[in-house]
Amino acid sequence: GKHDLLANDDRDDAQRRVRDLETKLAERPRPAVGGMSAEAESVLPRLEEIRVDPMSSVRLDAPGGPILRLVIEPIDGKGRFVQITGELEIGVMLTVSPTQMVSVGDLKCGPKALSDAYRAGLLGTHYSLELPLKLDPKQAPRTVTVNGSFTDALTGKPKTFQGSAVVRQRAATPAQ
Repeated sequence: GKHDLLANDDRDDAQRRVRDLETKLAERPRPAVGGMSAEAESVLPRLEEIRVDPMSSVRLDAPGGPILRLVIEPIDGKGRFVQITGELEIGVMLTVSPTQMVSVGDLKCGPKALSDAYRAGLLGTHYSLELPLKLDPKQAPRTVTVNGSFTDALTGKPKTFQGSAVVRQRAATPAQ
């Protein structure tokens, strides 16, 4: 009956998780006899930089208030997407005057949340994150500055990056 189907689904799901874990264990970096070959070492995907994609944008009219949809692309030395695991910290700043910036939002993202933000599809491979922003839609800027810091879980090395995001659907401002 219906209960048997449910049990099968649960069992299939559990088996899939076990296979996933077994694969991860099998793929764990382990020193080969005499270490990794120079050739293998030379082609390991290595994070060179993190780009803030132009698809990143601020929506002023989002249901819960202004929100930054941040799209980032970690890339290797050949400009190819590379998956990352670690801690990500994002700060969003607003330029108020030539000498002053204010923070309008921030986000800390651990390895699990970062993994959940991974996207692959027609728009390419990237990480997609959402951050609520403290912005007044009536006095919204044209862009916000994104400062990021990523700490690699394997190497412990931090990598900083910066970019900007366009503010969409600007509230109509009365004619001066």
